[in-house]
Amino acid sequence: MSKREEQQRRLYRSSTDRYLAGVFGGFGQYFHIKSNILRVIYVILTAISGIFPGILIYLMMALIIPPDPHDQGMLSVLTRMFSQRNPFSSRPQRKQLHDVHEEDVKEKKVDNK
Repeated sequence: MSKREEQQRRLYRSSTDRYLAGVFGGFGQYFHIKSNILRVIYVILTAISGIFPGILIYLMMALIIPPDPHDQGMLSVLTRMFSQRNPFSSRPQRKQLHDVHEEDVKEKKVDNK
């Protein structure tokens, strides 16, 4: 790797490979390792050392590591999450009708006197 590439390579929280804050997605991109391997290793180490220190360290990493500069923020993540159709839902999405004219189809009764 050239010196220029080394200077431009920075650690960021991932905006695409994330479950919570994107910490391990960022580590995976930085070290060219699959992020799921890092997640499994961290969960095992957290379980062995005690739950509280692992959670505290993760929160500190989420606060210290800057977000991906190409990310538009948490609002874009929530927008993408709620705009996509739920893959677990078996119901189709509702369709909207436009330019609809409504008429009463019941026959009118006529009094014969």
